[in-house]
Amino acid sequence: MKTHYAVLSRDEVERIHAASMEVLATVGIKVDYRTARDLFRRAGAEVDDARECVRIPERLIRWALEQAPRRFTLYGADPDFQLDIGGGDVHFGALGTPTHILDSDTGERRPCTLDDVVKHIQLINACQHIHNSQMDLWPGDIPMTTIHTEAIWAWAHHSRKPFGMGCYGYVPTLDMMRMMAIAVGGKDELRQRPRFLAICSVVSPLQMSQMQAEGLLICADYGQPLAMSPEGIAGATAPATLAGLLVQENAAILAHVALAQIFRPGTPVLYGTVSTIANLRLGTVALGAVETGLITAASCQLAHYYGLPCRSVGATTESKREDLQAGLERTATLLPAVLAGVDLITCAGTLDSSMLESHPLLLLDDELCGAALRLARGMTYKAAITGLNLGGGKSVIWGDNRTQDREMIFRAHGRAIESLKGRYITAEDVGTSPEDMEFVAMETRHVVGLLGRSGDPSPVTAFGVYRGIKACAAVVYGDDSLADRHVAVQGLGHVGYHLCENLAQEGARLAYRARREIARPCR
Repeated sequence: MKTHYAVLSRDEVERIHAASMEVLATVGIKVDYRTARDLFRRAGAEVDDARECVRIPERLIRWALEQAPRRFTLYGADPDFQLDIGGGDVHFGALGTPTHILDSDTGERRPCTLDDVVKHIQLINACQHIHNSQMDLWPGDIPMTTIHTEAIWAWAHHSRKPFGMGCYGYVPTLDMMRMMAIAVGGKDELRQRPRFLAICSVVSPLQMSQMQAEGLLICADYGQPLAMSPEGIAGATAPATLAGLLVQENAAILAHVALAQIFRPGTPVLYGTVSTIANLRLGTVALGAVETGLITAASCQLAHYYGLPCRSVGATTESKREDLQAGLERTATLLPAVLAGVDLITCAGTLDSSMLESHPLLLLDDELCGAALRLARGMTYKAAITGLNLGGGKSVIWGDNRTQDREMIFRAHGRAIESLKGRYITAEDVGTSPEDMEFVAMETRHVVGLLGRSGDPSPVTAFGVYRGIKACAAVVYGDDSLADRHVAVQGLGHVGYHLCENLAQEGARLAYRARREIARPCR
């Protein structure tokens, strides 16, 4: 996948960077862990122990960014399974904090169990596109103090893919690292081929908690990648404006990156984000809001500005069921992450702000991720074959194709296309018409297939299919003539109708099947 979507200009990225550097140098970040403060002090930061405050100069941040690798490989329990993080490919993972699950047999919401954790790891191991399990379920039928050990045992016995958990303080994190090392053959092997992706929660606003810092240092010592991930909530734990949120969270992320590099230069890190807006009516987060996607895309731009791979959430929703709301919100939060070029997108299979798990939804997400990648790849091949200097992309409108208010829908689509600033050009395709493209053209010039211009591409597409059939006939029968040969056509839409015209003109014997009709021969 290529990066297509940008919500910030280069100047805006640099202004956010400059403001973040000012925040770190003047306001600083609260660090309640003395060991971390001492590391910052020795590296040249200004430390106020009485206020537990660390002020970090820009030169130290720039040095830390030079140490952090731009790209690294995350291995599975099977070392032959590898994910190239930071190389330009989009990867998908699960994750979240589900304490409850929709029971696959009854459909009822119930607490998660250890058996659910095992089944979840097995399902992800079988997925074609979701490749990372991240302590995605929190079982309530075992002691909280042993959840991390039970989860790693289940991973070691049921998966060939990578695993991960959070930074849970000194003892639990050390337990996890020692168990991972035992499972893969020792600490040196784990360092050389990391299998564990640690989520280091960046506390908002502008804090580094002892529990997270302890876990960060242990994971860095074992050479495991760390995703520095704040969940700033605009209007609650972060400024109400998205720009203000980005400044605050950028400063905090970079402070955590700096600590990892001070402790062990070269530690692989990801620039993470789980940030969104507040639902002020309920006093909760709103991970299904469209602003989540905007913050994600902007965070990805900042990550790539610093030369760091990015991890974000995607396909998040507030819905409690696998319904239309879930579909709309998941699309609104997933597409910005994919199009912006996020390296690792997590939270597949979750509902209710990632607090509720659905195993059927997890498998559906795996299919959707694969479909999106295949569509984009296919369009890239088509553009390359025809010599066009364009990448591949597809857009999908989720709704009832029989709606009468097509102008509203396609003008909204046009505004979305316009926001991409020419990085994507839309056109007439399945379920749409040149008349629909005229509505799109009211909002953007980045559209083709208009009336009186290129128009309906179906006749050309049909001719391409017709020529393909003739080429196959030449291989099978020794000549490409279709006269008196039987050809079956399923569907008489725009392409099917014109294809039948081409075939009939050559004298083929046709059998077609149209919607709600039985197959019938024609000539």
